[in-house]
Amino acid sequence: MLYLLLCSLVMIVAMIKVHKVVLQMLEFLSTSEGARPNPVAAMIPMLVAAAYTAPVMTLFFGVLYTGESVPIDASSGRWQIYLLLAGSLVILVAALIGVRKALADGKLTFWASGRLVIFLLAGTVGVLSAYKHLTFFSTDSDGIANVEFLRDEVNLGDMKACSSGVALVQFRDTGPLAYRCPTSVLFNQHSQQPFTPWPDYVEGSSEDLAIAVRDIKAAVEHETSLQQLEH
Repeated sequence: MLYLLLCSLVMIVAMIKVHKVVLQMLEFLSTSEGARPNPVAAMIPMLVAAAYTAPVMTLFFGVLYTGESVPIDASSGRWQIYLLLAGSLVILVAALIGVRKALADGKLTFWASGRLVIFLLAGTVGVLSAYKHLTFFSTDSDGIANVEFLRDEVNLGDMKACSSGVALVQFRDTGPLAYRCPTSVLFNQHSQQPFTPWPDYVEGSSEDLAIAVRDIKAAVEHETSLQQLEH
């Protein structure tokens, strides 16, 4: 939920900047005094905010126009995370520049300090969320597992910390499987590699999950072989 809160705050800050520039433009048009406001000053914050909130905006517009979540493939899902990473880095750099400027000037208003705190937190959470997602899903075979279904079939005793119905899994042929269980929101649920922002998940590794997945895979391969023989 922290990422969702920060998305709202980032959008509010961007809209306040746009509102300020629009008012300056209206004042300039009415008086023609002073320097002409630069419209780019309003566009850049909105573009950065759009990049930062890309996973949320994709979900929102998908539900708005279709009434349900739009299926997202792994490649387009990763582009959302790249946008999140880019937006987060810009926000983080802007926050660091703001802090340096505030220290140099020796003064910091309540609004300016609050904005810097929002930027620092949003940039940090965004960078960590994007980095951890991109490094966790490092191969095309990594994906999602229906843990709720598996619990009905096998004993996942070493996944007691996972209370979610699904888990993000690094599928490997040997050893225990690394997993992440979302504790709040999960974006791109219909894709192979859904996104859950840091720190809203629990993670670990499970030998029980590895055995269950490999047994199911072996059973499917055996059934496929029998069907091929019959034909």
